[in-house]
Amino acid sequence: MTTANSRFKPNIVIPVIQEEIDHFEGEVKRFQSGDLDAAEFRAFRLRQGVYGQRQPDNQMMRVKIPLGRMTPDQLDVLGAIARDYTPLKRGHITTRENVQYHFMNLDDAATVMRTLGETGLGSREACSNAVRNVTSCPLTGVCPEEIFDPSPYAVAYVRQFVRQEYTHNMPRKWKAAFNGCTHDWVMTAIHDIGFHSVIREENGVERKGFRIVIGGGTSIQPLIAQELYEFVPVEDFLKVSEACLRVFNNADELRKNKMKARVKVLVNRVGIDEFRNMVEKVMREELADVTYDMDALTAGEYEDPTPPPPKAYPAMPTNDKDFDRWRNSNVTQQKQDGYSAVFIKIRLGNVTDEQFFQLADIARELAGSIRLTLRQDMVLQWVPNEGLFALYQKLSAVDMVEAGANELSDVVSCPGTESCALGITSSQGMAGNLWDALRDYKADDKLARAIRINVSGCPDGCGHHHMGNIGFQGAAMKNGSAQIPAYEVYMGGSQIAPVRIGKRLKVKIPSKRIEEAVHVIVDDYVANRKADEIFNDYVDRIGVESYEGLLAPVSTVPPLDKDSIRFYIDWNRDVLYKVERGEGECAA
Repeated sequence: MTTANSRFKPNIVIPVIQEEIDHFEGEVKRFQSGDLDAAEFRAFRLRQGVYGQRQPDNQMMRVKIPLGRMTPDQLDVLGAIARDYTPLKRGHITTRENVQYHFMNLDDAATVMRTLGETGLGSREACSNAVRNVTSCPLTGVCPEEIFDPSPYAVAYVRQFVRQEYTHNMPRKWKAAFNGCTHDWVMTAIHDIGFHSVIREENGVERKGFRIVIGGGTSIQPLIAQELYEFVPVEDFLKVSEACLRVFNNADELRKNKMKARVKVLVNRVGIDEFRNMVEKVMREELADVTYDMDALTAGEYEDPTPPPPKAYPAMPTNDKDFDRWRNSNVTQQKQDGYSAVFIKIRLGNVTDEQFFQLADIARELAGSIRLTLRQDMVLQWVPNEGLFALYQKLSAVDMVEAGANELSDVVSCPGTESCALGITSSQGMAGNLWDALRDYKADDKLARAIRINVSGCPDGCGHHHMGNIGFQGAAMKNGSAQIPAYEVYMGGSQIAPVRIGKRLKVKIPSKRIEEAVHVIVDDYVANRKADEIFNDYVDRIGVESYEGLLAPVSTVPPLDKDSIRFYIDWNRDVLYKVERGEGECAA
């Protein structure tokens, strides 16, 4: 753990209020002494970002990382928490740019909150029916195709809607995302609300604003967000945003069924035009005189730091295939001349305590901003181009230099039955096997390597399986009376524009045969595609129904006996599989 470098600013987006932590500590004691009702405490606990697990008396704490942006000091703090308060000695990067800790003790939660607060991090409203972590593209500020950097406005959004009376007990959760370019790397299309940077010329003057979309989501009713407004000037976007939140919070009919209490249900039921009318009615009748201090909401030292100072770096190698492969897959040029953004591939989003510390030191020396991604990786921005080989060497020394970021082997997975009460299968176990099996598979086939795989342990879709080119959703099969861990298969989804939801096949694949299934799918694509035909275009051309027959040979297993027993045991387990699904707290 290294002392902070002065070029890194504090990155405080959500102010930490110590009295809130003191109050949380007091409520924990009241609950443990029997003076606070369990249901009341659960709702309170969730608003503070402390979540239950499938294992009794264990907690998951979710740390909000607004915009996915971090400093080395914050990485150090996350490493210290992983080391001191979690038996697994690791944190987990989520598909919403948070960091989660599993198997924590409730008695430690307040101490962890205070530790996080030392560097401006917190867990307030990271769970519950509130405005969840606000995400942004990991290349904001440096993307060559960025229309304008939405970060200051995303920060204003975070600050405006935390700790509001109308946002901490809504019918259900609310997820927002900001996107600066046309590629939609942050998947605004599946968010409750999404903001796309737009510049419009009016009377010869350029004006910044957002295209706003509303009503996206996955889970049991996957829907693509619809356009609410083609253009809203940046000075007006908070008023539109607040009106959307108030319409949602006032929709009491949504509170009758928590499974259908998202804004996508409301938009889908009344239609986008009527929803827009409802928003405009709130703006006229409730918000006409409301103003927003954008200077105050965007103020503070959260901006990106200056780049590393000039220094002598090791010469670039001229014939190093491993370095070349890593540079081609993990490095992208910034719009700022002489600098690159570097993706660090994180296995299933799991970062050990030592890796947090090591990455903090590397970032201090060789990078500027640190970002988390929706694919559970990290990005170092502002790496000098001449320092890429030095970075490669340092990452290699700590075993974090794997090539293939955002490619076939960079499999995304939720925690699954490892800790989630709603989990049906061991998604981390299955995805980990895929990760290892696909590391060098089709390494020289650029189109095949571009396929993205997402895994969720249940229909809720925290692993974004609906959006993977190939998606797997945890399920169960039966062979006689014996249960088999298995997966539903989705084909043709996309996480980048045009974002689209994959189509589910009428076939289930046993978990221990998923690797075979992926080989069947990819081998067929490589053998039969047209020149330069990308995977989703190939899926569209042959039809998703074709895959049902293609995968039929890997969709069955022999009857349970000593030779076939492995199919009846889930990954990372040593007992026969049985569906054990508890009560989750997502809708509590």
